[in-house]
Amino acid sequence: MSFKVYAPNVHLFAFHLQEDNQGNDTDWLWQNCDQIIGKVLHQPFQLKSDWLDVTQKRDSDCIPLTKPEKVQNNNFLVSLDGEVNFNSQQPIGVRGHVYPLRLFDSYGLWLNLRRPQKENNQKTEDVDIEFLQQLNPDNCLLLTDTDEFLGETLLITAFLADEDKNKSVAELRFLADACLTAFLPPDYSLPPFNRSASLFGSSIFEYGLSNYPNYRHILVWLFANSGAEDKLLDKYYNQLIDLFFFRNKVISAFQDSRKIHQEIKKCHTKIEEEIEILQNLGNDPRLSEDDLDELQKKIKILLQLALEYENLLRYLADFQNTIYIHGWNYQDRLEKLKSLLPHENLEFLEYFYQKNYPYFQEQIKVDLGYFQNGSSLLDKAIASIRGIVEIERSRLARDQAALAEQDRTTRQQQAELVKTAKEQADQQLQNSITAIGTGIAAGSFIASSSGLITTPWRMPWDKNASIYPHPLIISIVLSSVIGLFVWWGVNTWLKKNSK
Repeated sequence: MSFKVYAPNVHLFAFHLQEDNQGNDTDWLWQNCDQIIGKVLHQPFQLKSDWLDVTQKRDSDCIPLTKPEKVQNNNFLVSLDGEVNFNSQQPIGVRGHVYPLRLFDSYGLWLNLRRPQKENNQKTEDVDIEFLQQLNPDNCLLLTDTDEFLGETLLITAFLADEDKNKSVAELRFLADACLTAFLPPDYSLPPFNRSASLFGSSIFEYGLSNYPNYRHILVWLFANSGAEDKLLDKYYNQLIDLFFFRNKVISAFQDSRKIHQEIKKCHTKIEEEIEILQNLGNDPRLSEDDLDELQKKIKILLQLALEYENLLRYLADFQNTIYIHGWNYQDRLEKLKSLLPHENLEFLEYFYQKNYPYFQEQIKVDLGYFQNGSSLLDKAIASIRGIVEIERSRLARDQAALAEQDRTTRQQQAELVKTAKEQADQQLQNSITAIGTGIAAGSFIASSSGLITTPWRMPWDKNASIYPHPLIISIVLSSVIGLFVWWGVNTWLKKNSK
């Protein structure tokens, strides 16, 4: 079933960090703007070179970047005017504008492409909702994510045809789904529906859940009267841009925190594996030197993991602070908008601060609580393993000292045994020499005294017996006495001179 709408509009609110990781100024957002305009209107457009002055410095957090010489009547919008082909008919006129600005540390872009309400002072005709596809060729309005990209909000608006103005919210929701289906490529999954509300008396439908991967924030606002768009977009667009900026800042920080959450989980798992290995090594009652060296290496690995782990926890805490700051900024801008519109119900915009923002904060708080316990466990494990290493190294040192002492004692005992054996050998040699010397001396003595054997000698009982013993006996006795005396004298002299 096809629907017709009057003066459909597409508003792109996109945000990007002003500088990349190397501190260089980025022009990614401006390049994408040029590409979108080129695809939709088929005309060259150079936003940065022709319209921007990024060097402007003013005392404000929100600074329009349109070149001062291009500004007329304090209007910083860059006008667009072109045509698109639709259903093989005559080209259909499309207008729009570009509003580049700097928001704090980021760049912002408000790009509008619309079918005008009037042409040549005549009201334009209703168009089929398939016309919305002409404003999003190749899905160019859904920007590709980069490290510095903070997100986008797409606002699709259209005036209801007369026959649709009295439809129920459920019926209008069906029409909003049809508008979004026509806007997106055929193979693109429709973002999940979030909720609906009423703003300035017209139904608005929100798509995209912030806790889903590939989050896209898309709004479809169907005007039941002709003044709704003028009231909000023309008069309060700065407040609306601020709200979308801080919203995307919060969601971008939360999405980045989920990436860090996964990195922490991987690091935590790796740490647990290393701790288990260390504990298995540490449970051995007696560790070798090789085991201790392995433990020491593992501790170094664990310390590196601990540093990485702490850095990831710090990043997660930084995202928590970012969410807190920009959530507060969102509430502040919302309160200001409510003061400007005291009779309007802005619960639709309050929902993000009341529901989504607290959820983001609580989720990161839980993550930090859980993983910080892991950090404490890691510190205790490292300290415990270090203690085991020190104890085991002390034990090994004592064992080595005991072995060294035992070895020294053994060597001393061996030396004593060798000394004793040598002394015994020397003594045996000396005894042998003495025996041999004595034998030789005795043999020499006998040999020298053998001539006295034949000397005549009478027995005492014979007549004419001699009063002296046999000369041989006298020779032996005298030789022995003289030998003993000489031995005593020489031995005494040697002992005296050896001291």
